[in-house]
Amino acid sequence: MAGHSKYCLKIGPGIRCLTGAYVERVDPPNINDCDLWQKLLKAKKSRTIMECSTRNHPDTQRMGLVCYHAYSVVGLAELKNGTRLLKIRNTWGHGEWTGCWCDNDPRWTESIKRQVDHFVDSDDGSFYIDLNDFSHHFNRLYFATFDEDPEEAETFSLTQKGYWIPPFAGGSDVNNPQYFIEFEDETDSKRVTVKLKIPHSQFSMDGGRHQLVILACGVDENTKKRVKHLANIIKQSHEAVARQVELNLHLPAHMKGIIIIPCWDDGTEGNAEQDKGSFKLTVECLSKFGVRILNDKTTRRGSARAIERDLGRASVVPAEWTGGQSTFESLTKTVNEKVRENCLIS
Repeated sequence: MAGHSKYCLKIGPGIRCLTGAYVERVDPPNINDCDLWQKLLKAKKSRTIMECSTRNHPDTQRMGLVCYHAYSVVGLAELKNGTRLLKIRNTWGHGEWTGCWCDNDPRWTESIKRQVDHFVDSDDGSFYIDLNDFSHHFNRLYFATFDEDPEEAETFSLTQKGYWIPPFAGGSDVNNPQYFIEFEDETDSKRVTVKLKIPHSQFSMDGGRHQLVILACGVDENTKKRVKHLANIIKQSHEAVARQVELNLHLPAHMKGIIIIPCWDDGTEGNAEQDKGSFKLTVECLSKFGVRILNDKTTRRGSARAIERDLGRASVVPAEWTGGQSTFESLTKTVNEKVRENCLIS
């Protein structure tokens, strides 16, 4: 068992490389059973590829499972008594689960067997396991979905106009304008495009001194809409001396929203006090969403009372995340060290 721990199991990237599908990873121990079951049912209905992997623990090995090993989810069944079962297949074609609902478990009466799809008592690598045991022994679950037909998919889009006011004209400062993007769909993964654009006249007059950058921070169900940790930073776009930059995100289902900070930085030690400018922020997504302004001149730049009134428990990105980062080069290094594995960015 110990020999497996030094290897990194790259199931998600492997599936994407082989199939070209978008792969979302979820962690079953961190999701309540009802939400996880609904997600599994939805994936089955859409014929999504489902792969999973075991944790690296002696108790898991004692139950007949190979630690840190890839398995496939090939079926689901909910019995009349409410028990929720997953049909799992060992990719080796042999070696099975020996706990509750294993092949020779006395629970498998003739009546129960008729409630599942194709029960076979043999060492063929396939076995049933209840949802609770699955969440305990399998710590990674991957859903591979393919792009929808772009002609059939409806895209939702919103554009906000904003203004950088000195001395907070776009540098990596918490006092930049911030926008809370809140998604209505709480089950599906989200594909989001964020575009930041400045007027042609502003770009021409600037003489190439400033760089446009989009900084995105995630808000998920675990943080309860309050950004608390540096790990919530997803990614920033590549800084560019241009009229427009774009950031494309694939967000997992548990991410309820993102906070977007549009930045216009001079690339050295932050902007001068006289720097100012206007911008347009456009957000596009296949899921419905809303946009709310977290801080601007009308909300007294991050006033706790104003934010509580407008967004409930949502909050701006903490100042300590950006306060010590005087340039985007240093901020980029910090952000890149904290990028989440289950969020694809391009």
